[in-house]
Amino acid sequence: MELVDIGNTLKAQLFGSHDSLNEGLVFKDNPDLLARLVSKLTYAVRDAPPRYIAVDMSQFEPQGSFDIAVYTDDMLFFLAYDPSVDHITTTAVSRASVQSVELLSAPNFMAGEVPGTYQGSLAVLATYDLLKVKLPGDSRASERNRRELDSFLVSLFRDIARS
Repeated sequence: MELVDIGNTLKAQLFGSHDSLNEGLVFKDNPDLLARLVSKLTYAVRDAPPRYIAVDMSQFEPQGSFDIAVYTDDMLFFLAYDPSVDHITTTAVSRASVQSVELLSAPNFMAGEVPGTYQGSLAVLATYDLLKVKLPGDSRASERNRRELDSFLVSLFRDIARS
């Protein structure tokens, strides 16, 4: 598969993971940033299929920065955009280097009026040697991305068992 094909697939997955990306405001003032971001992501991930993507734009409004975490079967690729120097730092770590997985919040399925109804959402902090990664990123994660995190959490727990 050509890099451009991999890049287009990754771009679609990235946009499907976060509502703010679909609104187009993130790249409005810097249209070249999206191409640079997808290119760096493509070179990092290559043909390894992403298992989970988290976008954290909680610092975008005050600072213009954002983070993207892409998990493949074996690796975590963490991209951090620093607008002060217009640079994307890309860090790759082994998923086996996870030190801890903290459940910041979990859906309360015991409190609903109908048994099994969920209230709230899952939030996780995964700690690695050099990184702390918030999943699903921030409050603008897509609904699909939030559902995928519920399944992906089991995989993170397996990472801890392997480390």
